[in-house]
Amino acid sequence: MSLPRERIAPVLLALCAAIVGLPAIAQTGYPVKPIRWIVPWPPGGGADVLSRMLSPKLSEALRQQIVIDNRGGAAGNIGAEMAAKAPPDGYTIVFAYSGTHASIPASIRSCRSRRAISRPSSGSRRCRRCWWCIRRCR
Repeated sequence: MSLPRERIAPVLLALCAAIVGLPAIAQTGYPVKPIRWIVPWPPGGGADVLSRMLSPKLSEALRQQIVIDNRGGAAGNIGAEMAAKAPPDGYTIVFAYSGTHASIPASIRSCRSRRAISRPSSGSRRCRRCWWCIRRCR
């Protein structure tokens, strides 16, 4: 039994689409390990309470555990710095507001002009203390 020429092209196209889609079937779902939720304020505050109210619903929706990590201090900069240094794998969430991501970085003058410049082995220059420089000055 042979196929007519007009039917061969759609069959080949469907076969190619099936072969191209095979790697997507082999991938696992997104949250395969617990998600870290960084709250850059001490426990017991409004941000902590709100995070603890939202995390069960998020955990239920994602079917994965949410670990809340309170890192208070420096007006939220310590927690924001931890989030900036976290690996970009999608398993770290930071509870932030405009102070940690807009006002404080804007109020810092040029970090390159500070004296606390580190010189990593790669030769790049960036401020050791400012989390904003970690992302901006790479």
